[in-house]
Amino acid sequence: MIRPEEYDTYPDPLIKLTREMEENILLDICRRIRQEGYITATAEIQISAMIDLGYSAQEVQREIARITNLSQSVIEEMYKKAASESDRFEKEVYEKMGKDPKPYQENEFLKSQVDRVSRQTNEEFKNLTSSLGFSIRQNGKTVFLPAARAYQHALDRASLEIQSGAFDVRTAIKRAVKELADSGLKTIDYASGRKDSLEVAVRRATITGLNQISEKVNDWRMEEMESPLVEVSAHGGARDKGTGFVNHKSWQGKVYYWKERDKWGRKDLAKKYPDFVRSTGYGNVAGMEGANCRHSKRVFIDGISKREYTDKQLKNIDPPDFMWKGKKYTTYEATQYQRALEVKARRYEREIIAFEGLGLGTEDKDYQNTAIRLQLVKNEYKAFSQKSKLRAQPQRMQIYGWGRGQAARANRAAKKANQSG
Repeated sequence: MIRPEEYDTYPDPLIKLTREMEENILLDICRRIRQEGYITATAEIQISAMIDLGYSAQEVQREIARITNLSQSVIEEMYKKAASESDRFEKEVYEKMGKDPKPYQENEFLKSQVDRVSRQTNEEFKNLTSSLGFSIRQNGKTVFLPAARAYQHALDRASLEIQSGAFDVRTAIKRAVKELADSGLKTIDYASGRKDSLEVAVRRATITGLNQISEKVNDWRMEEMESPLVEVSAHGGARDKGTGFVNHKSWQGKVYYWKERDKWGRKDLAKKYPDFVRSTGYGNVAGMEGANCRHSKRVFIDGISKREYTDKQLKNIDPPDFMWKGKKYTTYEATQYQRALEVKARRYEREIIAFEGLGLGTEDKDYQNTAIRLQLVKNEYKAFSQKSKLRAQPQRMQIYGWGRGQAARANRAAKKANQSG
């Protein structure tokens, strides 16, 4: 089976590509605004002098095409590794059964399945990148703005605010760019209207592919071992809300009888082990291997295989609930709060990258304010992770273009603001 913690790390190479695309598109917009001199203009901006939509669209499409060309090899490598890891068979079990396992590397059928899932995921990735945009406020409503129109929108919005007299040129441009940075790239399903951040959508598509690979490997081993039993993986911080199979913590780490896969008439096992589908909600979006689920399964041999977790270990898999700023958190709730802080940190980093793309430095007040917010979020993330006893993953707070230089400048800006404020 694929271990739960691996579901967090396997998508990282593809996530890195999406963050690179996100930052490059945003920086392209900011640098062209800076190049045209709008950030330092003193007169009213004329819309006709600003808009270069054709060039904007070409640059955006060129960057999307570059990333999607790289994605296929990244996805293939990721799934090959996942298949090998998922196929960690227990030699001792095979020996007791008198069988000689054929590893994934020598299994042409499984390799063909990995290739199929890789192509399928890459097509999904291309579909996601074909509907990219930003969520912006327009006439009091949040609307989806295609990425190719982002440059035009930023300048249009700035122009209207300047003409209304509400803001000067510099402030209006910064506000427009900040709106794009705060949104980040999103992808939309036009049929349903559902919008997700590109990173969330890519991670979801990748996990779906990982589940399919794990499924194929497990099916193969079930056939080899002639067993309708599966053991479900377990991890700390599993979803503990709701009742029945919606509560993943209630069924993780246990062994189940898979009635629908019993080709050998092992009714004796049906009396000994609970039903797999009914217990875990397998096949349901809220159940096993559903939306954002990191659980997988492996074939289990009655009387031979050993469970990875005992019932006692499962009962104590999570640290105790704890209080944070007057609120009680379970481990699952704590992981959700960790993710929220990571999203917030990346948003502030995008703002700073965008401000630097406009040519703004650490003396700029908006730059300083964002740097302070970023510092506060990172401090809270560190303290919260220690309090919750969850592993901190600072790399998940970092956007593609964020390096030591940006971090040092942001720290200087926050320090200046604190000293002057």
